[in-house]
Amino acid sequence: MGAGDHMHDYRHTAPEVEQHRDWRRLAPGLVLALVMVAGSAVSLAYLAEQWRVQAPVRAARESARLAREAAERALPVAVAPTPKTRPVGETVAPTSLAYRSVEWLSEPTYTISRTELAPGFHDRRLEVEFRCTAGIDGRLHDCKATERPAGSGLARAILPQLDRVRLRPMQVGDEYQEVPVGFSLEFDFRPKPGTQTPSIPTGVPPAEASAPPSEPFTDPDPVEPEPPAA
Repeated sequence: MGAGDHMHDYRHTAPEVEQHRDWRRLAPGLVLALVMVAGSAVSLAYLAEQWRVQAPVRAARESARLAREAAERALPVAVAPTPKTRPVGETVAPTSLAYRSVEWLSEPTYTISRTELAPGFHDRRLEVEFRCTAGIDGRLHDCKATERPAGSGLARAILPQLDRVRLRPMQVGDEYQEVPVGFSLEFDFRPKPGTQTPSIPTGVPPAEASAPPSEPFTDPDPVEPEPPAA
């Protein structure tokens, strides 16, 4: 190595990295976390106490609900007699074949409770007329209803019961055909003489519902009326 050559020993020195955290910076966060935990514990204790206090109220409401359902089951249920079907429209068939009317495979009955009706129709004679299509499988579909009087809610209550109706399919020659049919149902919700409709509880707690009626006011020291002057 010549005299002009100089060797430098270069070392990269990085700044010292702090090895320990300053926990004093974390103290506010820890205090806030402890406060939140304490607040949550207080809230849970309050909710648990409120749940315990409200237990009698919940029990009273459940008892009233069960009594109301029992009263609804005791309401009179109207049953419509088996309707007679009548064709609606005409079915195209060869003139040499006799027309066969639609028949029930079973005698269906339709039941409905007063609670299924719209308000104001609970003590009346109601009627609903259905116009449906009897399919080749004996099921009814595309049913349209006409209520008399209108707005009773009778059609909406009866319509699901039509799913279990089965009719004898219409056969023309060797083929089965769909045919329009119509039938009407009548229900009489008027109470019979001497009967009383059971009342339905409205959710009043038993303690209040069983309270005796208040006695009429009587004056303990009534004043005698003066005789009329002669």
